Amino acid sequence: GSEMCIRDSTNSGRYYFSGISAHSELKEQLLSTLANAVGLPEVLARWSQALAEQSLSQRFDAVISGITITPYRAEFKTSFELLNRRWIEASFQVEDRDQAVFDDPEAKIITPGGAIFFAVTGRGQVVGACALLRQNARRAELAKMAVQEQFQQFGIGRRLGQAVIDFAEAAGFDDIVLESNRRLKPALSLYRALGFIEGPAPATSDYDRADIFMSKPLGPG
Repeated sequence: GSEMCIRDSTNSGRYYFSGISAHSELKEQLLSTLANAVGLPEVLARWSQALAEQSLSQRFDAVISGITITPYRAEFKTSFELLNRRWIEASFQVEDRDQAVFDDPEAKIITPGGAIFFAVTGRGQVVGACALLRQNARRAELAKMAVQEQFQQFGIGRRLGQAVIDFAEAAGFDDIVLESNRRLKPALSLYRALGFIEGPAPATSDYDRADIFMSKPLGPG
């Protein structure tokens, strides 16, 4: 970071980094001696060769195919907020209603009868989220859809949205609605692909940024 660069420009900083360098060399020598004793270089060489033979795209495909859609767990709370803050703050402002949900998603979403689903890699990294809110006994709402930038356009948003829709159907809701903004064109394209159709907006909205209302009927027909 910048602090380390500033320290490096001083004499004390140079001594500091020289000390680290010398320590690292001694550590590497010791590790090398131990590694040779157990045949580790051969193991590492085979590993490096295997990585070289597998292209970056193949490795990424393996990560994508290993992503699972998982219901809410307490340890996902921070990821839920960070993922959604990224897209909100990129074009809008976090509003009071947003913060209330981020502060206690269990009380605001889960306990009243909703759900939150997460896209999680095989190593436990949360790369996407989407929530279902219970508006009333007949209507559900899809909200807080977010996918980490590097993982967008790989169908993760669609999987999350479908998980929310499936949950709403199983819970017996008549329809599912959402509010969004017309500037979020990729998100709107996804919602249309999931079967949402634009309709008249309700009289009021909980969010200042909302300027489009969409709905999707559920159940038979």
